[in-house]
Amino acid sequence: MHPPDRREDPEPAPGSPSVAARARQLQKRNERERQRVRCVNEGYARLRGHLPGALAEKRLSKVETLRAAIRYIKHLQELLSAAPDGAAPREPRAAPSLVPDSAEPSCGSSSPFFESEECSH
Repeated sequence: MHPPDRREDPEPAPGSPSVAARARQLQKRNERERQRVRCVNEGYARLRGHLPGALAEKRLSKVETLRAAIRYIKHLQELLSAAPDGAAPREPRAAPSLVPDSAEPSCGSSSPFFESEECSH
């Protein structure tokens, strides 16, 4: 019978990072992840700011933000295609279908929101 497996940190092998070096690596990795999350959240906030009226002020989930943006873009495309000779209408009106539909099934996987501009953080 083998003794219970004890997970104590043994002496680092020659050439392997020390405990302090591993702690620094972990700290840097965690900071990069926090930075990435801040940038993603900032991207969603900026996207939400381009939505019309009440939707821009409302706290939407990431999925709701993406769905509302898709509906708004489709609405704007319809307005442009309905305008004579491709001229933009003078006063675009908000489409009632832009309100988030809570009846839509949620997606099991998430899609990242990529933006060509860098995050300001």
